[in-house]
Amino acid sequence: LARARVVNVAAGMRHSLALDASGAVYSWGGNDRGQLGHGAASCGDAANRAPRRGRALGGACARVAAGEAFSLALTAGGRVRAWGSNTYGELGFGRLPLEASGGYVWNEIDPVSTGLPRALVVADIAAGARHALALGACGRVYSWGAADAGQLGRDVGGAAMASPAELPSL
Repeated sequence: LARARVVNVAAGMRHSLALDASGAVYSWGGNDRGQLGHGAASCGDAANRAPRRGRALGGACARVAAGEAFSLALTAGGRVRAWGSNTYGELGFGRLPLEASGGYVWNEIDPVSTGLPRALVVADIAAGARHALALGACGRVYSWGAADAGQLGRDVGGAAMASPAELPSL
């Protein structure tokens, strides 16, 4: 990372992300939920204290965002990839751990695609502690993840939402 020109950074609760000018994502810090994207979850690993390039994200990235224990990357092509904790649907791929039958892992150590509409070109991303937002190039806002404080911007009765949905009031 010392030779890279960093163009975007993000800080999670115990992990950090950096994006260089070539679109490569680097990460370091806590990795107990796989939020670094290095292909494995680990606790207290000294190797995670220095920035390291993450796994392939399906192309160059344009932005990064970090939640409490999950990470997001926006590809240059306008797609969102996510990895780390999915306890509250933070990864947005449509399944909560409690909905899955037998043996489902709550964390994704490799980046996965979110359930955003395929035709949507995403212009920006943001992450809260346990929820995420995506801004489409068309101006539409989508949210997913934890909803206990109304942070999704839509009435879901406080239930976590594992799939992105458009905010109806914007």
